[in-house]
Amino acid sequence: MSTLKIDDAAARWLKQEMSLKDGDNVRIFVRMGGCESVKPGYSLGMMKDSPVNAALTHQIDSVTFYMEESNTWVLDGLDLHVRYNEKFDDIEFIVVQP
Repeated sequence: MSTLKIDDAAARWLKQEMSLKDGDNVRIFVRMGGCESVKPGYSLGMMKDSPVNAALTHQIDSVTFYMEESNTWVLDGLDLHVRYNEKFDDIEFIVVQP
């Protein structure tokens, strides 16, 4: 079973960049193309949204980050970590063995 982890620095950066408030939900979703971050031909995106069938969740600073069940196929049983990259002043999606 995959897990989702958002590091503290990534959460702070996302709260500022996305103007997140306590109680907000952020969906991590699969999209075709973009910078490959998980599987060739696919990348991940983030948007404010409300969960329908959240399979993976991580709450930090009163914001819930989640991935819907329908998108977890892209992880193929691996864990997803969202980290802040200071060099690029951006977040990065890291897929790791559980």
